[in-house]
Amino acid sequence: MSTLKSSAEDLTLNADGSGNDVIIQSNGSTKAIVTAEGTVGIGAASSNHPLQVKSTTSNYVTRLENDTAAGHGLIIQAGNSASTYTLRCTNHDATVDSLQCESAGDVNIPIGNLVIGTNGKGIDFSAQTATATGTTTSEILDSYEEGNWTGSLTSATPPSSVPTATGTYVKIGRQVTVNIIFSNKNTTGGSGKMYVSGLPFTAAAGHVGSYASHSLEAQGSFGSSYAVGVVIEFLEMNDAAGWGDVQMVAGSGKYLNATVTYQV
Repeated sequence: MSTLKSSAEDLTLNADGSGNDVIIQSNGSTKAIVTAEGTVGIGAASSNHPLQVKSTTSNYVTRLENDTAAGHGLIIQAGNSASTYTLRCTNHDATVDSLQCESAGDVNIPIGNLVIGTNGKGIDFSAQTATATGTTTSEILDSYEEGNWTGSLTSATPPSSVPTATGTYVKIGRQVTVNIIFSNKNTTGGSGKMYVSGLPFTAAAGHVGSYASHSLEAQGSFGSSYAVGVVIEFLEMNDAAGWGDVQMVAGSGKYLNATVTYQV
């Protein structure tokens, strides 16, 4: 016989007999169960885990709230050193894990991406050992992007028809690396200082890269390139006179390969 027993401070619900459960119902529908094995189910007619909570509504299943000034939220602790996970987040039928917090301390995302949803936020590396000789300005990696950009090969006096090409870029934090190749282009009508416009991000200051060209300048085919604003400018060694701006050479069959790494 099941019993309901109360004392000055305690209330005891007891299901007599081996294998009997304590069941809480409303209008004949089971709302919670404490099984004979000691597992607890809320919103479920049975439970295969120490605590199982099931909801059939569109709201969150559980909310844990600490309303004290110095209170904490939630602690999940692995059973012992042999435990694999302290936390697993799975899909609706528990066949695919979206997040695994391992007891050894690693966090895995087996599927999907880690989304940083607020601009300026990212991964904080402040726990690492900072430079001993320089000055650290930031230890947060808050940006990564890669894609294509369209560059225009032009000059102080632009070519009659400005050649364009599609380049690639990779942005990691404040650092941007771009590459672009102009192949067999016609620069007829162009003259004066040569540059490539259309950088995907505005450069904070001039940063040096490199370039190789064919038939585009008189002094040589290799030199230095650097980003200024949204353009790439080019320098060449003028014999023993030092560096000078590359001047456009007009005509057909012109080639240019430029790579620049700069900061934004």
